Amino acid sequence: MGEPMEKKPGAGAIVIVPAWDSCGSYEVFKGQLQTLAILGYETFVLAAPSRCMARKAYRDYRRTYRRLTANLDCTARDEVRLPFLPFGARRFRAVAAGRSAAFQSTRAAHVLELPRSLKRFLRGKRELFVLCNHYFNVPYVETLQKLLRTKLMFALETHDIQARHLRQHAAGGDDDYEALLADELAFVAKADRAIHINAEEHRVFKAALPEAAHRLIYPAIAERPLTTAARADTTFLIVAAANTPNAESIEWFLTKVWSRYEGNGGLRIVGGVAYIMAWLYPETFRRWQVVFAGRAEDLGWHYAGAAVVVVPVIAGEGISIKFAEAMAYGKQVLFTPRAVRGLPDHCVDHVRDGLCEDEAALLEKLEAVPADAGVTVSQESLRVYRALFAREKHVTAYEEIVRATTNAIGLR
Repeated sequence: MGEPMEKKPGAGAIVIVPAWDSCGSYEVFKGQLQTLAILGYETFVLAAPSRCMARKAYRDYRRTYRRLTANLDCTARDEVRLPFLPFGARRFRAVAAGRSAAFQSTRAAHVLELPRSLKRFLRGKRELFVLCNHYFNVPYVETLQKLLRTKLMFALETHDIQARHLRQHAAGGDDDYEALLADELAFVAKADRAIHINAEEHRVFKAALPEAAHRLIYPAIAERPLTTAARADTTFLIVAAANTPNAESIEWFLTKVWSRYEGNGGLRIVGGVAYIMAWLYPETFRRWQVVFAGRAEDLGWHYAGAAVVVVPVIAGEGISIKFAEAMAYGKQVLFTPRAVRGLPDHCVDHVRDGLCEDEAALLEKLEAVPADAGVTVSQESLRVYRALFAREKHVTAYEEIVRATTNAIGLR
């Protein structure tokens, strides 16, 4: 199931993604593209920045994004474009004025334009599958419909309950959660298939939109190489992308747990979270700067050399992709309850020995790991990976989605 099927002549897929390069969602996007390639589809990634309305800033953003996402496995790719109109930034600010923060999240999609390269990709295509990631990109589907002059069926991956993110951060302002959710649901309801990536998210959307077609499909994480060694390069590894919830979690771990650690094990923190820590928690970052390795192009080396992976999540919503990734490497994992949010209990039971209910429990388990621990393969972690995140499961689930929502098209 992991090998690509023969290409389907004239079959294309457009995958609409937020222009993010360093987060759990980015790993989900990569998994989608690999699954669609296996199903025989040529893929076009349409990346949609939500900010940078000034032309020079937008060019710089696109250049950086392209460099950081060079490993995207797709047939073609491009970013949405700034319109050649006067007062573009002013128009961007005016869209959705007076509406909830949830509706305002879609405003870039009302202003930015599809790239000309997308039309070139569509030439000769007779079938088109449209996959939209995050509800705030749904207006791009509507723009695509105008281009093709036909109503398009499409699938939407909701990626958690975005109203919760908006309520918790500044973008939500004083908006009521129900108002935020109502705007979000209005966009989700437009999809022909709503795909949810964790059990709680699936339950909430299914209850709110009982007439819609919902599927629970956990992200596909590529199976990683399994390694063993008599002695690890580092005792403990944390991998965290550059976002605020990750920084909050690392701040908690370093100040409440690692500061009390009396063992001789080493710690390495890999990922863009270092930049957020330096900005939000400068004193904590300066104190433990030596353990931060920064962003890494290849995480495999870091995982391979670690005895234990720590996932100390205390903030954020939705599924923890770094937990899933650690399972794919077959690593022994120490994790907080929030790291397994949205996952079924019967799967988490396989690795429950690594669950740390509070900072005291995490500290105790850290100190129980020998400083000279070797690298081993956890069969329990592999069971969780194969039950939830294996490629075969993703392909089987997506095959039904693709079959039900692929459109017959022809450019006029």
